[in-house]
Amino acid sequence: MCALALPEAYDQMTVYCSTQNPNGTQSTIAKALGVNLNQITLVIEQIGGGFGGKQHRSNIVGAQAAVAAYKLRLPVRLVYDRSTDMQAVGKRHPYFGEYHVAYTDDGTIKGMRIDLISDAGDTYDCTFAVMDSSLLNIDQSYYIETLQANGKAYRTNKASNTAFRTFGVVQAWAIVENAIEHVAFQLSKKLGRKVLPEEIRYKNMYRNGTEDSYDVTHFGQKLDFCNIRTIWDDLYKSSDFERRQKEVVKFNKENRWRKRGITMVPQKHGIGFTEPRGSLNASSALVAVNMADASVFIYHGGVEMGQGLYTKLAQLAANTLGIPIDYIRIGGNNTNAIANCPPTAASTGFDLCGGAVEKACRVLRNRLEDLCLNLEQFTPHSRIEDWRTKWQEKWKEIVFQAWFQRVNLSAAELYKVPHYKGPSEKNPRGKPFLYYAYGAAVTEVEIDVLTGEFKILRVDAVSDVNKSPNPALDIGQLEGGFVQGIGFATTEELIYDENGRLVTDNIWSYKPPCSKTIPIDFRVKLQPVDEKKNAREQLAEQQAVKSSKSFTESSLTLGASTYIAIKQAIKDARMDLTGKDEWIDMELPMTCQRIQTLCEVTTDSLTL
Repeated sequence: MCALALPEAYDQMTVYCSTQNPNGTQSTIAKALGVNLNQITLVIEQIGGGFGGKQHRSNIVGAQAAVAAYKLRLPVRLVYDRSTDMQAVGKRHPYFGEYHVAYTDDGTIKGMRIDLISDAGDTYDCTFAVMDSSLLNIDQSYYIETLQANGKAYRTNKASNTAFRTFGVVQAWAIVENAIEHVAFQLSKKLGRKVLPEEIRYKNMYRNGTEDSYDVTHFGQKLDFCNIRTIWDDLYKSSDFERRQKEVVKFNKENRWRKRGITMVPQKHGIGFTEPRGSLNASSALVAVNMADASVFIYHGGVEMGQGLYTKLAQLAANTLGIPIDYIRIGGNNTNAIANCPPTAASTGFDLCGGAVEKACRVLRNRLEDLCLNLEQFTPHSRIEDWRTKWQEKWKEIVFQAWFQRVNLSAAELYKVPHYKGPSEKNPRGKPFLYYAYGAAVTEVEIDVLTGEFKILRVDAVSDVNKSPNPALDIGQLEGGFVQGIGFATTEELIYDENGRLVTDNIWSYKPPCSKTIPIDFRVKLQPVDEKKNAREQLAEQQAVKSSKSFTESSLTLGASTYIAIKQAIKDARMDLTGKDEWIDMELPMTCQRIQTLCEVTTDSLTL
């Protein structure tokens, strides 16, 4: 976390801050200084990663720097060292989950009750919003006739926990998938045959949606564009899951001290801000063209933090204006230019900012086309030749003529998500998500029973982004999110003392993913576009800009499937060493120490 505060005349202040939430940080600083928001300017060019942790906690460092600068009347730069940063900034909310499942002998889940308990830390922050997201996504990819989900948040003596990638979804996902695994285990014992969890998943998975036939979520949102079964079927074949699963069984029978596990999991993730934060599903953009060289400058409400937002916006603007991308410059976030923008979070950055940029560019393009038409009709001597067929080549001439004719070369527009209707306590049915991100992954791991070390042998992952504005960026986001999910599921253990102080506050004790975390064979792809479904979605306005879809948060959840695969390997190891075929609960993360302990290696078993 860092901030630079520059005091100015008349109690004004300019603050450069590493934040995902410029207007929220601006508001906090204004309150700390006792001034109006219009006296505080937040400027963000790019930040070095965010993932939700800089959505609210950056307010602290921004306000601290601003107060010091205000008192001293001097510029103040404040940068936390790594230990201070980890102590002061909360983490992803730890969850405890309890489930009750009613199911039939054929694997159909008839009813499920899930109780979620969240560790909020010492302040509210966004704890209730995170729990809302968990409860709205608790169904995951499964249609369950009777589903009840309850959530509670507890105040504790830890630093306030905060937003983090998936915003409560991966916690709910882990608990639901654990229930699916448990159902498969119980049925295996009852029926006397091996029931794979993948059988239970597919049996209860949402149907592919059509115009006339579709499932609905537990809060009544139609899934008429669901394609999760298509994704699953395609991945099942392309990953050769059936053959590989049999090979894992064979390997485990032949090897005592190394065990493998393989799992296939689906993913459904709602994209958007939810009640009572539905008003955040809107953003603004300002597009200005310079008369002298026809270059274009764009202000928008988003924050670039390595996800490629600026690149996508530049591509979008160039495409909409019909000019080379070299003419486009995407400016950083500046609260003087763009007020009231939402945080860049919930996988909505390109959806909202892109919608606003496209809208503003379209207004500007139409304005310039109208000018060219008017010149042809009313002042032929000033007309621009061949502007219809040579728009790019004539761009500078068109811009100069617009300026000469006193045509406005700037456009500011607001984009808002259509069809939003958030569920509430009084009306629990609604449409809080514009669309869902669907995906699936097959993860195969191998563990060392003696040491608890593991390696990920192969991953096949797919996400549906529909028409990607930049497939290279989206593949990178899928890969990066997946590896981050592996870290969440395996290495990133948080340890606190009895006073709530974080003990693992540096990279000697806290282990983020590294090069060895990356799967040895990593196969990632984007789901091919179904043009027929795409046309229906366009008509229904259930896509983001240019028929794209976001998925960046859900990729982390797919990576957490490593946890499920490791559990299966541990189960086989325990069976070999103890002879016990029993269900045990296994906590996240699956560190080497935890894996080794759960395998229950004893000195008696260390014989040749």
